[in-house]
Amino acid sequence: MFESLVKQMQNQHHLLLLSFLILFLLPACATSWPDPYEKPEPVVVSAPEPVIVVEPTPEPPVVETMALPDNSVGSTRPIEVPAPPPVIEAEPEIPAVVALRGQAQSSLNAGEPAMAAASIERALRIQAKNPVLWLDLAEIRFAQQEFTQAENTAKKALAYAGNKRDMNKKAWTIIANSRYARNDKDGGLRAEAEAARF
Repeated sequence: MFESLVKQMQNQHHLLLLSFLILFLLPACATSWPDPYEKPEPVVVSAPEPVIVVEPTPEPPVVETMALPDNSVGSTRPIEVPAPPPVIEAEPEIPAVVALRGQAQSSLNAGEPAMAAASIERALRIQAKNPVLWLDLAEIRFAQQEFTQAENTAKKALAYAGNKRDMNKKAWTIIANSRYARNDKDGGLRAEAEAARF
């Protein structure tokens, strides 16, 4: 009898424990958990306002006229020599490039075109796609009477000048003058016609 009473109490004890578990666990199952497949609301971020940069229009370059050097063969046609750099501002202005262009100008003023060329070549290592630097180097090569190099360097400036009319005109003028200096009159006339388009 005692054993049956203990068994009955154990059953009741299990039953009581079971009812408490159901009582406490059932509300936990009823609470809603976040759906892992539900997409969150998109966050709308507005784009920043564009910045408009207005560049001032550069002054037209100053051009000097001079005769061909004495060692040229038979041409007396005066050629236009663009004024020494910097006529057109470098873009964008990187301080090292501006400083090197200043050194080049100082070297030219001191009558040292080789030093000026070295300064511009260093600037080109910093900013290789700057058409102004290529024009500076073309003018220096022309002043050194290295006419083929002057023409090739001016062509490099054309490749990077895009639709900048003043740079295109200046490059074609250097090309025309370089061709005239090498007694390529037809080539000079064609380049002069290109320069006139700008």
